[in-house]
Amino acid sequence: MLKYDFTAETTVEEIKQRLLEAEVTTIDLKYADLPGRWHHLTLPIEFLDEKLFTKGVGFDGSSIPGFQRKVTGGDMVMIPDKTTAMEDVFWDENCVSFICDVADAKTGEPFTGDPRSVAKRAIEYAKKFFKENALAKQAGATGALFAPEFEFFIFDEVIFTKHNDSIGYKFDCEEADWNYDRSEKFSNAGFQIKHQAGYHAAPPNDKTYDLRNEMMRLLSAMDIPVKYHHHEVGGPGQCEIEILFNDLLRSADNGMWIKYVIQNLAYANGKTATFMPKPIYGVAGSGMHVHQYLIKEDGDSAFAGDDETGFNELARAYTAGILKHARSLSAIACASTNSYKRLVPGYEAPVWLFYGMANREAACRVPAYALPEKRRMEFRPSDATGNIYLSLAAMLMAGLSGIKQKLDPKSEGFGPYGAEGLEVMANLDPKEQKKHLIPRDFIQALHALSYDSDYLLEGGVFDKPLIEAYQSYKQTQELDKIVNRPHPYELFLYYDI
Repeated sequence: MLKYDFTAETTVEEIKQRLLEAEVTTIDLKYADLPGRWHHLTLPIEFLDEKLFTKGVGFDGSSIPGFQRKVTGGDMVMIPDKTTAMEDVFWDENCVSFICDVADAKTGEPFTGDPRSVAKRAIEYAKKFFKENALAKQAGATGALFAPEFEFFIFDEVIFTKHNDSIGYKFDCEEADWNYDRSEKFSNAGFQIKHQAGYHAAPPNDKTYDLRNEMMRLLSAMDIPVKYHHHEVGGPGQCEIEILFNDLLRSADNGMWIKYVIQNLAYANGKTATFMPKPIYGVAGSGMHVHQYLIKEDGDSAFAGDDETGFNELARAYTAGILKHARSLSAIACASTNSYKRLVPGYEAPVWLFYGMANREAACRVPAYALPEKRRMEFRPSDATGNIYLSLAAMLMAGLSGIKQKLDPKSEGFGPYGAEGLEVMANLDPKEQKKHLIPRDFIQALHALSYDSDYLLEGGVFDKPLIEAYQSYKQTQELDKIVNRPHPYELFLYYDI
């Protein structure tokens, strides 16, 4: 087992003794920025002491994307969480990593813009909510569980250029159907994967199974249990690894490790992995579907009921909350301009906001195979470009908002619908259709967040400065840089006009 069993009560002396016995020489401290990338700082084990876990290590937050706040002056500290200690096998030296919370250097209080702290506040808010809300108490809800699915592409090569006078990209993958011709890079035996025919492909067409197996074994050794892995629909190296349920914070921490493991193992094997939702035009995109449900004290689902989807009133209200806020939620859970190139018709990606049993065209799906004790809802629009701490917290807050308002999905027009769902959506009047459409682009999503964010502010889980910092970063550092640049395809369309 690569994960250490330290608890919050484990003394620093015990931690240091254990690590020295394991011949650990290096301590690595990791924390997530607002967009969702890890940053790290490394120190020798000699500096592991009580002060590290109470006072933390200072850093300049003004240099971290999304952390700029006038009131803090940029001085922050990272404080390692003892319970997250993990052997990091990608180092040449014996290294143990801790995931950190970020705090204000002057006050020692948690920095409200720290994504991990948002997730922790969402958990505390939910605990209080379950004790006070009549509908939640009636169903016996005491907690929430999440299980993200991680879809990604493994390429053999990626080239992209960004200059004022030229811009472009090129991928290559041994599995891709464009490599049926003789190739100088790959020995061609004719076992490429045909266009959009990669789902559950078997060897020798599936050429990534050994690498995925290595990923699965490493994650399992890190106490991140994998349910299964398989090749996905996209022929050029699209894969999926699905993990088991966990609470919000552990699911988010594990999600950061999963991306770290996948990308580092791919790199170590001479390949490259990306979680971009739509790296290749005309090929199925990669999402991060999130299965979720509220649980009772005994661990069984608090969603189980006897309606046509197996839901009860609590589950319907939670799902209605997700769907009602889905347009603003997408700004956090589908957090890139590239996300909306995946959310288009024809690729089993959700475009319409409704729910139904086993319906993959719906934004929210109720898996038909789930037993009553695991009755759950799957939110399908989200992808891994979102900060997973913020994404899971926002989903929980949207669901709790639905419970608080006792929303009924039928009266809101969200279903449940079966195979007829797409036809029902297509026949809605234009005003209703807008309410039931996932945003067409990131501009619409960020606009939706600007007028629908109150549900995120409940209990101080998110705060306005965080949302404003998020919107500002996404607008100025991502959206503007895409929208204001000429696109290569525009030359094809307009050069000779």
